[in-house]
Amino acid sequence: MIPTAEQLDEWFKAGAMKRLGMGSRRACYAIPDTNLCVKCYRSDAEIAEGKHPGRKPVKPIAAAVVREISRYRFDEKRNTCCQEFRYWRSLRKRLPSDLMEVFPTTMSLLLVPSRGWCVVEELITDPDGSPSRTVHDLLLKPSFSGQEAVEKTFCSLTDRFAEESIRFYDPSNVMVQRTADGFKLRLADFEPASHNLIPIDRLFPFIVKLKVRRRVRRFLSFASDYRNHSFHGSVSGDPSAERRDVFAVRNKAGRLLVAWTDAFPKMDPELAAKVVPVPLDTAARYREDLSRKEIRKLATAAKVGECAWLFYPAKCDDVRTVFFVEGGRLFVKKVVLGPRRRFGNQRFVQRELPPLPIFKGKSVAERMRPLIEAKDYQGVERELVAFFDELLRAYPPIGDGVLPDCTFDAIPQNCIVDGEGHYNFFDLEYDMVGGVSLAYLVFRSVCTTAVQLTKEKHLGYDYWKTIRDVAAHYGVKVDGDACLKINAAAKRFNTTDMKRVLTNIWLSLIPVRAWRLKFCWWSTVPKIKEGGR
Repeated sequence: MIPTAEQLDEWFKAGAMKRLGMGSRRACYAIPDTNLCVKCYRSDAEIAEGKHPGRKPVKPIAAAVVREISRYRFDEKRNTCCQEFRYWRSLRKRLPSDLMEVFPTTMSLLLVPSRGWCVVEELITDPDGSPSRTVHDLLLKPSFSGQEAVEKTFCSLTDRFAEESIRFYDPSNVMVQRTADGFKLRLADFEPASHNLIPIDRLFPFIVKLKVRRRVRRFLSFASDYRNHSFHGSVSGDPSAERRDVFAVRNKAGRLLVAWTDAFPKMDPELAAKVVPVPLDTAARYREDLSRKEIRKLATAAKVGECAWLFYPAKCDDVRTVFFVEGGRLFVKKVVLGPRRRFGNQRFVQRELPPLPIFKGKSVAERMRPLIEAKDYQGVERELVAFFDELLRAYPPIGDGVLPDCTFDAIPQNCIVDGEGHYNFFDLEYDMVGGVSLAYLVFRSVCTTAVQLTKEKHLGYDYWKTIRDVAAHYGVKVDGDACLKINAAAKRFNTTDMKRVLTNIWLSLIPVRAWRLKFCWWSTVPKIKEGGR
């Protein structure tokens, strides 16, 4: 029997609800003495727990998500629980009964005074009462008895989802519920509404079919690659194999690291451990412009295992960060292949970097982290003074309080302290025409280290005092307005242009990523080869 909103409110306030899981917006609780669960927006206390509860350091939830929770908690139209309930009710009217069995059999919408709109539904468990596993978990594991049957059933189910234009985009929401005679798939969560500026998938159902099929193909391909490469003793997955692996990883900027080399993982296992091995045909979908001489040289060297490079499709300038092995050491250099034309006063220049060895040690920012977490701000100042002493020794001033053009990126993150205590500067990839003021570097160094690490935990920290004290040590004065203007100019140089504005508008209108890559002919997104997955 489904409890009333008043009963749920009492249980929430008494702490009697056992939390089963939590996403960025909603949390799920088991209702006592029932086979039901309730989903609702995070409470204020749960918002403070951060994005991944229990992990340290705490990763805060995005401010936009926090605003959405506070605004939509009691908004029946925009609340995700309400949207999910309405979508489930609409599916009941049009889906065949056998397909509807995949969805929760019971669902009810309640307005709980302390938590806003909540949805109560069936709790998906195995016969022994234990939580059911997800398809995502099972298909990423090494091969086991029954894995082929799970994958085949999952493919059949998602094909039917596509035929019926059901908004399903996340395989981690499909549960494998054990039964007396085997298993059946159940859907614990589903897309309640379109997130595009224009609800294209509601106006054109065939787009939903394309999105569902593409998501499923991508997930199955990734699961297969992961199983084949992640559970063997060697990096390549087969110690006797003569072929070379391709290593690829995507970060928040949408950049792709591709490495064609045997020596790369052998020379630097720590760096190789940060990337996920994928097969050659996956990485080969991203095409390189072989008409350029430098790209042809890189491609030739890559085929014989001499180098690797970073592909930056999201950058304004066409830059390659090239790794290569020489004399038994791993080196890195940056090559600017195609600077983008910029109009107006050009205050910055993307610079090429000569070959540098991969340094071993900790960055100055990493050395400062424990001091910041312990609120030892005097220790932070001492670390910064030692950093700037080394910076002034490596790059003597060219004027009164002005350092060379290339020191614009000379911040604690870009300086490694090796085992012998030597300070090694790297990744100084921009020139600031006319030189860089020491006062600005002090301002930027504090803002990119201490402020970033303390903005959530140390709200009372007077970082301007740290800036003034370090600057006073060198006899310079920091003008905050002037420093912020330099930051704004750097941002305009590197990110603000008409192509990026056009890309953002286009991405909000086109829901299918394959279409975006086809129609965005400008350089802010990677292009895919014809016939690529």
